[in-house]
Amino acid sequence: MWTHGCLVEIRPSDVLGGHIRIQFGASCGQWLLKKILCPISRTSSLVLLSKGKIPYTRLVMASKPKIAVFPGTFDPFTNGHLDVIRRGENLFDRLVVAIGHNPAKRELFSIEERLDMVTTIVREVCTHVTVESFRGLTVDYAKKIGAAVILRGLRNVTDLHYEFQLALTNRAVADIETVFIMTGEAYGFTSSSLIKQIAAGGEIDRLGRLLPPLVVEKLKEKKRKLGESFSSLRTDDLQDG
Repeated sequence: MWTHGCLVEIRPSDVLGGHIRIQFGASCGQWLLKKILCPISRTSSLVLLSKGKIPYTRLVMASKPKIAVFPGTFDPFTNGHLDVIRRGENLFDRLVVAIGHNPAKRELFSIEERLDMVTTIVREVCTHVTVESFRGLTVDYAKKIGAAVILRGLRNVTDLHYEFQLALTNRAVADIETVFIMTGEAYGFTSSSLIKQIAAGGEIDRLGRLLPPLVVEKLKEKKRKLGESFSSLRTDDLQDG
């Protein structure tokens, strides 16, 4: 039976010549040199246990939660986006859908409107996903929330060329990795820009297979509100984020 245990923080500075220095017990007053069992590259939590007067140790690595960020403008949010989120949720302990602002794009929905829509949709189908908004560079936001991975969806070879360059740049300048998920075949041709063009030039109900019902309704409201100016959205053919 284990008689006591303690939780300590081990940092790279505690590693000396392939050994790890640990203070063993609050009242013991001795230092234990324990051969390190695995490399330590970041702060790790270890559980120390002892049995009687003989210093048995058991090191249990308590790894940090794996956090990923799925960034985009999501203007509007599509079933293709939702497909990537649902599949990506199973790969990480926590997935953050990050709604960003792209100054090169004309917004259809404000960030606040998108945040409300995406939160409502994702909450119904996911348990380990949160939705937030941000401004600035994605890599800076990822570091801020402790994410080690950027999640991206790939639809086609055109996406691959663009995303490959972006992933290499992010790793070079921010030391952050990118994980790609192939979009489901039903959504391989879907993009927010294409959705806006179709909505501007025709009936929005025809988009029911590509968009969550809530987005369809919000698009109808937006079209009624903007009137003729809504048709100008069909010229927005910039790269979708």
